[in-house]
Amino acid sequence: MEKASSEEHPHVLVLHAGGNDMGIMSQKDLVRLMKLDVDKIRSLFPGVVVVWSEMVPRLVWRWARDHSAMERSRVKLNKLLSAFIRRSGGVVIRHKILEKARPGFYRRDGVHLAEVGLDIFLLDMVDGVKRAFQLWSGVAQPA
Repeated sequence: MEKASSEEHPHVLVLHAGGNDMGIMSQKDLVRLMKLDVDKIRSLFPGVVVVWSEMVPRLVWRWARDHSAMERSRVKLNKLLSAFIRRSGGVVIRHKILEKARPGFYRRDGVHLAEVGLDIFLLDMVDGVKRAFQLWSGVAQPA
């Protein structure tokens, strides 16, 4: 937020929410707060291209009694936030390969990505940032 008070501001801003707040508050409240945060960012940095990196699945959801319910909630949250970001001219990063949630993608805790999973995640991020700069420079149109 330090940059918000200066004349310079980012052209592209990447947002990734890991999912730790899921299960602590209702999905409705979490989505509402996330949208408010995105709107605040846009008001602080006019013209910024917001990049939303979708939450990736987990093998283990802390605080959860029902893993499949958490996964359904994650998928719905991603859909709601992704639509919100796209409607306002942003870029969405879908981590399609990670959606398969293979055990080899994760560390033993089932929450954090292992080296292979992290490599896949970072390649997706690079692609999303490239698309955002194309959008910012006028080379591409929002999808």
